[in-house]
Amino acid sequence: MSKRNANILLGLAGLLALSQKPSKKTNNRVGSMARIFQDSDRLQERFKEFNGFTFSEMAWALTDSIFDLSLNDEFYEIASDSNYNFVGIWELLQNVDIKNLAGKQLYVDVRVIKNGDASHQRNSETQEEYDETSRVWNEFFFDYLQEIYANIEAGNSPTPIELSKGLINYLLTGGAGHSFTNKKYESSSIHIGFSNLDKRNLRLYKQLMSIESYSEELKESFYRIIEHELYHIVDPELLKRMNQGKKPSGTVLLEAGTREYYNMRIELDTNANDIVLDFLSVFYNSDPAFQAKIIEYVRNEDYAGLVITSPEFRSRFKMEESGQFEREFNTLSDHISKYTGDEVNQELRNMVKRSPYYNTRFFKKWMKMLRTAFNDRGLL
Repeated sequence: MSKRNANILLGLAGLLALSQKPSKKTNNRVGSMARIFQDSDRLQERFKEFNGFTFSEMAWALTDSIFDLSLNDEFYEIASDSNYNFVGIWELLQNVDIKNLAGKQLYVDVRVIKNGDASHQRNSETQEEYDETSRVWNEFFFDYLQEIYANIEAGNSPTPIELSKGLINYLLTGGAGHSFTNKKYESSSIHIGFSNLDKRNLRLYKQLMSIESYSEELKESFYRIIEHELYHIVDPELLKRMNQGKKPSGTVLLEAGTREYYNMRIELDTNANDIVLDFLSVFYNSDPAFQAKIIEYVRNEDYAGLVITSPEFRSRFKMEESGQFEREFNTLSDHISKYTGDEVNQELRNMVKRSPYYNTRFFKKWMKMLRTAFNDRGLL
C-alpha cells in the first residue's frame, strides 16, 4: 500500500471514530432491502464484510466532516477554477479504496463544491457571470435568514425541522457517479455542493448553528443527502448502467403518459429511503398526540394523513410532471372553507388515488418501506 493511500485510510478511520450515532430503532429485525438503509442488516453487514465498517458509519463520517466544512470560513474563500465552470473544489477524500455491494473495487473521491447556486447549474462562461449568480443567490438567502431572525425576535422561532427544511433548500445539493474509459472502470466520485455564501450570510448561518437543536436537525438532513449519494456509489446497478454508456439517471414513461425518474431501478431504493426518513423525522419531532395520529396514518395507509404529515411525500406528488395533483391541491386549498374536515380528507385520499403515481412500483415501494420502518421501531 502506498503512503498516500495509507494516509487516506487513516484519515477515513479518524472520521469513522467520530461518527457513532445512536439509533432510533429496535434490534429485532432481519436483513432486507424492504428496509431503509440504516435498518437493513443485509446492507450494513455486506458493506462491512467488504470494507471493515458499515455503510451507515461511512455515511455519518462523511456527514460530520462535511457539516463542519460548511461552517469553515476557509472553504468559502477557496479560489474558483475555470476548468470546473468557476466553482471552487475542496477535495475532502481522494482515491479511497472501498468495495461496492457486489465486491467490486472502487476508487472514490469525495468533493465538496463551492457553488454559485444550489441547483448545480454551473453554466457561467466568465468569472463575472459566476460572481453575479452568487450575489443574486446570496440576496435570496439573506432575505430568508432575515425572515427567520425576525420570527425569532417576535417569539415565533421555527422548529428545528422547519428550519432544517428551509436551510437545506438554500444550502446543499448532491450527486454521484462513476467514470469509464472505453468501458474500463477508472474512478467514482461523490459531489456535495454548497451555496457560495458571502460573509454576511455565513455569519448568520453560523449563529443559527450555534443552537444545538438546530445544528443537530440540519446535520440529519445532511446525512440523508450524503447517504443517498453514497448508496448510488455502492449500488452495483449504477456501475452497470454507466458501464453500458447510459446516463446516471433518466426518466421513464408511466402509463398515464407522464415521465418521471422515481420508477427507475437505481432510484427505487434511494427515493423510498428519502421519503421514509422524512416521515420518521416528522414523527420524532412531534408531540405525543400527533405521533399517535401518524401511527394510525401509516397503519391504515391513510393517504390524506400521509400527505399532511410529510412535506417530502407531499412535494413528490406536487412535482409530478402532468401537474394534476398540484392543480387539484391548489384548488382544494383555495376553496377549503367550503368543505368539512372529513370532506377535505376524503378529497386528499381521492387525489392520491387519481395521481399518475398511484399503482406505480415506486409508490408501492414507498408504502412498503414506510410500514416496515414503523414496524421495526415497534410503532405498529
